[in-house]
Amino acid sequence: GGKDKSTEVLERRAGLVDLEALEAKGPLRLELITPAIKHDDGSTGELRLWRVLGGRLHEETPTKGGLVLSSAGCYLICYSFCPGVDRTQRRYVLYVWQGSLASRQDIAAGPLCLNEVSNMVKGGGMQDKAVVQDGKETHHFIVACGGTLVVT
Repeated sequence: GGKDKSTEVLERRAGLVDLEALEAKGPLRLELITPAIKHDDGSTGELRLWRVLGGRLHEETPTKGGLVLSSAGCYLICYSFCPGVDRTQRRYVLYVWQGSLASRQDIAAGPLCLNEVSNMVKGGGMQDKAVVQDGKETHHFIVACGGTLVVT
């Protein structure tokens, strides 16, 4: 039993990627590519919110109908939802949101805190992760925030 055709194609394409050239360009911005997330309208989602302060997570209560974030902060947002018709499979999208005035310490701690939240929900379903900068929010990030984002 050899490899199936799709595995061979993926391995061939992966071999064409110049990782050193990509790393030299600086941080990569990866869009969420999961089809279920592209079609999520926020109607089945649940939101949990933490602020990163001094390198530690502090859970906050999200406001109803939208999210209010401080531009001086760095936040972790865990959005969970059930895609599909049967609504049985839970998915998680973990966002690190970096305010334009956030401290370097909190921005640096964001990805570490992301791993902490990822471990909290591990086993609960599939995960997607993304870092979002103030002013560069994706459509799905706004959807996950209840359709409205206010930055103070």
